[in-house]
Amino acid sequence: MKNLIEKILASRRLNDFMFFYKSAEMNLSSIAVAYYLLLSLFPVLMIVGNILPFLHLDTAVILDFLQDNLPHQLYETVANIVESILSKPSTGLLSVSVLTGFWTFSKAMTSLQMAMNKAYEVSHHRDFLVSQFFLDHCQFCDYSISVCRCGFIDIWSDRACQDLQVHQV
Repeated sequence: MKNLIEKILASRRLNDFMFFYKSAEMNLSSIAVAYYLLLSLFPVLMIVGNILPFLHLDTAVILDFLQDNLPHQLYETVANIVESILSKPSTGLLSVSVLTGFWTFSKAMTSLQMAMNKAYEVSHHRDFLVSQFFLDHCQFCDYSISVCRCGFIDIWSDRACQDLQVHQV
């Protein structure tokens, strides 16, 4: 058994792998990527929470489900939060969470790109300002499209409510 372990530790493949692993500083890079990906989960949860009111879900069904599956002490707190989230859509908070999500996810992808460049010894990379400008431009366009869609949804729902009130009178 001792000979097998010594043979494995002396193998060229393992030594080459360990050399590249240490030179690429994968442990530090993985920490940065994991940090930004974990940080991007919160804006994603906020985005989902702000989109839910636009789906017009029945809050009674959701609250019944939560009451059946959560402890009583936790249900009291969660029920208030779920009711407030599902009853009042917030396009302002949605906009902020979309921007924050884009920023954290772009930081995660930038960290991952830098880690891969270092691991594969790629010295030629895009200029930081050019790549950030391109990324910010794409995010701004996507954000503008999202805001326009949300604006049209708000205008349409307001107009539909006004038409409904006119027909009822």
